[in-house]
Amino acid sequence: MRDPIENVKTALRGAGAVYKGGGSAKGSSWVFPDGEEFLFERKSGSPTIDARVATRKLNQVLARRNGQVPEAAVQRVNGAVHAEVPVAPVVVVPAYEPMQALDTPPSPNMKDRWVAALAQAEAYQEKLLADAQVAERRVLMLKAMVPFMEDHAFADTLRAVLRSLEPAPAPAVVTPRQPPPPQQISECVQVTRQLVYAATQTFDGTFTVNDVVACMLNGREVSKVERARIRMSVAGSMIALGERGELVREHQGVGRQQTVWRRVVHAAREAQSPAHAQPAN
Repeated sequence: MRDPIENVKTALRGAGAVYKGGGSAKGSSWVFPDGEEFLFERKSGSPTIDARVATRKLNQVLARRNGQVPEAAVQRVNGAVHAEVPVAPVVVVPAYEPMQALDTPPSPNMKDRWVAALAQAEAYQEKLLADAQVAERRVLMLKAMVPFMEDHAFADTLRAVLRSLEPAPAPAVVTPRQPPPPQQISECVQVTRQLVYAATQTFDGTFTVNDVVACMLNGREVSKVERARIRMSVAGSMIALGERGELVREHQGVGRQQTVWRRVVHAAREAQSPAHAQPAN
């Protein structure tokens, strides 16, 4: 009786496999011409069982290599039947795209509706044919470039030719610069904290909001609305200057009585004033 293991080795040689090594009690290794390795395992200790398992495994490998889906293999273990169902390859089916819906005019004549539907169907067909032609041209261009993919000069040539097609950099967004605050009164009376502070420095003694407004207007005639706006802005600026320590509040006004302010005299400026000058010896 011929050894069943020799039948498996004969089938491997017939498939073009070459013995790689092994031959021990654990099994041997065979290699197909394309580099795929087949391991002939010996686990059960019985040559008949090992040959049956190796034969089933070899049939599945040969069926896969030939592009065939092997049938379900049936194995009996302790009297029970176990079916080994091979996993079929997953085929990706493209999603179905429904056709364009027909929009026929609401006409009582069926022939008119039919002619309108035919015109819409023909227009949709022409659109699909145009898209198919564009896709076909793209495929032809890609196929024509396949032989040059391995050539390094082809990539360098494409970079040299298509350099001019690179998108131009977007222009930088320039944020408009804000104009500096005015330093002097122009045609329209402008009120800034710097102007209010400069006006308060012209008083030697105490002063009120109305005194600062009169100093800034310098005799100019303005309307009541404009004067009220100027006075409100001056009052707000003077309160801010007082909080910053650049003005001193001498007396808090109540009702119609105005608040009395005084400018802050710095020590260096006070030492330079004639009143504080020391007489020469």
